[in-house]
Amino acid sequence: MFQKQLPLDHGRMSKMKNLLFEVSTSFISVSYCESDSILSKWSLEISSKNEVQKKEVISDFLVREGITLLDYSNALVLWSNQSAIMVPAKLLDHTKTEAIMNLSFGKEIDSNEIDFNRIPLLNSAIIYTIPLWVKSLFVIKFPGSKIIHRTTSEINYLATKNSVTKLHGILTIEDGFISFIIFYNDQPITFIQNNFDSFEDIIYFVTYTLQNLSIDCVGTINIQNLVSEINCVELISKIKNISQSVKISWEENSALQNEIIKICV
Repeated sequence: MFQKQLPLDHGRMSKMKNLLFEVSTSFISVSYCESDSILSKWSLEISSKNEVQKKEVISDFLVREGITLLDYSNALVLWSNQSAIMVPAKLLDHTKTEAIMNLSFGKEIDSNEIDFNRIPLLNSAIIYTIPLWVKSLFVIKFPGSKIIHRTTSEINYLATKNSVTKLHGILTIEDGFISFIIFYNDQPITFIQNNFDSFEDIIYFVTYTLQNLSIDCVGTINIQNLVSEINCVELISKIKNISQSVKISWEENSALQNEIIKICV
């Protein structure tokens, strides 16, 4: 489906210009990067409900802002939605993906909208849904685009990170839902996605998860906050007070996305 890319020469990374697209049904953000620097950044909220209209709105935005004319070495598309699960690679090899998704979400899902990303380091995969219009839009306008689910990028990052602590993770706050991924001794022990309606919902989901894990060790959890209405300083303070874990360090990491890009492009 995608053009095969040659292995990257990491000595040339500083000279490469990369495009990062963060896409959901309600939002698109575009970053034009070189090494650790963001050269330009654009964003657009999408209010259209119809899929055809969504595609037209994004397409017009990319053309209007001159993004389709940019020179790039790699284009990475991070697709975000809540229909994603992590499974062992063996299960993926011997079971139809639609059967796994239908069982997991309790409803019939269009097989044409099911895709997956393998995670070789963990011998696992992320299965998720993605509308056909998203894939067709980026494959046509940005040849060679690599399209993966956002959680795939985060798990790949955590799997390759040389952490000095036993526990490390990422809490991503998106429009209407959170993703919470925790690694312990370099293995994933938690991957959850939950809807939230309020600030308090996020605090409850996070603290409830930590209490159930019953892990008492030093660790670091990075927060990616993609919702402007959420105050991370206040969120971290309340999570610390309720969980009563002084060993876990919570950090809103604005540079995390650049680190993830280096792993995934």
